[in-house]
Amino acid sequence: MGDTESGKIEQMMKAAKGSVARYDFATADKLNADQYRFIYNVFQQYADAVTTKLAPMLQSRVQLELGQISMATYADYLRSLPDPSTMVVFKIDPETKALLSLDFPLSFALLDKLMGGKGETSEGIREFTEIEMILLQKTIVRLVECYSEAWREVRDFKPQLVEIRLNPLGVVVAGSSENMVIVPFSARIAQAQGRFELCLPFKHLKAIVPNASFEQFILSKTSQAASGQTVSPLFAGKIESARVPISCELGRTEVLFEDLLHIEPGDCLVLDTQIGDPVRLKVNERTKFLGRPGKTKDNKVGIQICKVLTEGDEEFEE
Repeated sequence: MGDTESGKIEQMMKAAKGSVARYDFATADKLNADQYRFIYNVFQQYADAVTTKLAPMLQSRVQLELGQISMATYADYLRSLPDPSTMVVFKIDPETKALLSLDFPLSFALLDKLMGGKGETSEGIREFTEIEMILLQKTIVRLVECYSEAWREVRDFKPQLVEIRLNPLGVVVAGSSENMVIVPFSARIAQAQGRFELCLPFKHLKAIVPNASFEQFILSKTSQAASGQTVSPLFAGKIESARVPISCELGRTEVLFEDLLHIEPGDCLVLDTQIGDPVRLKVNERTKFLGRPGKTKDNKVGIQICKVLTEGDEEFEE
């Protein structure tokens, strides 16, 4: 091989070496832009749920502002936390643990408000008493429950509180090199403000977050509902448990006001229905069903539904 050819090969090797980028296996797992936006929308709902649950409990204004979602290894995240911190370990499902962390002063503000104070932070750093830990746990349980509410559109979770610790380096929910998604909030409770964060396994989120954007996902759920498929919107539980007044109308009539003033026990009013006619069942003062009166097995008055009225029926009232 001549000097000229060997020189060309050497130049090609140098050029190739300069164009090769290092591959960082620690950051190999990524979420695309739509998935990040999806997670942002979900945890915006989490912030709203926390505000809704804590404000009545604390009798105070509660603000939770979602920050920039990021990724880090579990070991790096623990090293970034101040010592002590209120570290809450909870189970998302039987195989997945996650972490919720609060600034220590913010935890004391919660306790102060629960015990009738103004929600001020503690002047010094100390451990919680046994009574304080019990009170704090009641609040923490609500924060954990909000996780299921935030994801209700996507998956049905039943998260459970595992333990509360104060030393970040003593908490284990994942391997030290495992990638975690950090969801930070800026919290303001009564007169205190501080950091509030969720630390979630990347593989957990990757498995449940669809590739579609949040808006497309909601739109597809709406389309499923329109086509008769089962759908569980965030507010479905509240609607299903709402009480709706139903009344029964035996018949109608009109009388003069003068006659109405002179009505006495024993007088009869002639209605516009026959004895065998079905009676009207009203929902919020609108006739929606026709039925026949009778008795139930436990000797209570009941109505058997004979017809569900639809638009176009003579008796239908919208």
